[in-house]
Amino acid sequence: EALQFAAKHLQADREVVMAAFNSNPSALQFAAEELKGDREFILAAISTTSPVQPSQSHCKAAFRFATQGLQGDRDILFAAIDQGLNPRSVPEASKADRELVLAAVRMDPDFLADAAPALRSDPELQPARALRNPLAVPGTPAPIVFVDEVATAHGDAVEGE
Repeated sequence: EALQFAAKHLQADREVVMAAFNSNPSALQFAAEELKGDREFILAAISTTSPVQPSQSHCKAAFRFATQGLQGDRDILFAAIDQGLNPRSVPEASKADRELVLAAVRMDPDFLADAAPALRSDPELQPARALRNPLAVPGTPAPIVFVDEVATAHGDAVEGE
């Protein structure tokens, strides 16, 4: 908790705050507001791993102390969910984002009940299906398909061989 009593310029220093955060994730609450609103800093904090504490505690603290605007940022949310943030922490407005809901359902199949009503019946978001579809999450490499020959089929359709 030394950061709490540190000078203002130290509370705004990226390296000082990150060092304090690495040893105690809750130290981030005493960081300067501009750091809590710094997208790159928060992304780095979310991805922090520590030999002393589980990375989930860093992720949760980084998300919790980030500014409200960053808590709704898609990249921040995807990174946080990927690092183990409870999907139920997702802001209400983001529960209508299909890709984000898919990632959340993969972490917690029960999350679908918290998703926007319009998404709850989406067949691709159903837990059994979402867990089997690794291509449906941003950042997942798609398979490469080689087509040797393309031919015109009936009408204007195209077929590959």
